[in-house]
Amino acid sequence: SDVNPPQLSELFRVGDLYPCEVVQIEGKTSSILAPVLAPTTSHKSISVSFLPSVVNKRLTIESLFEGQRISGSVVSKEDHGYVIEIGVFQAKGFMLFEQAKQFEVERGYPLRNGEVL
Repeated sequence: SDVNPPQLSELFRVGDLYPCEVVQIEGKTSSILAPVLAPTTSHKSISVSFLPSVVNKRLTIESLFEGQRISGSVVSKEDHGYVIEIGVFQAKGFMLFEQAKQFEVERGYPLRNGEVL
């Protein structure tokens, strides 16, 4: 693990889209907005999670397929690429350095532990 973890501003850029799940609305815990939000209700605070284990909690290893887009976060840098936590029981992702170049070019730096993809 990193001794000095990166700041949130180093992991997330304004204007980028990130998959997330609503975990709390003004003290009400819910993962489905429809029953919680009434058309005339305004809410001041909505908390979200970017954790793959929360965002991808409905996925199983059997439901994954080649070419599927899912969110994940960098867990570690290995000899040939990055281990990616995808939040699916008994499954992890692996991204080769060659595949990671797209993200690194866009961001201007190598991927970091904890970074959401």
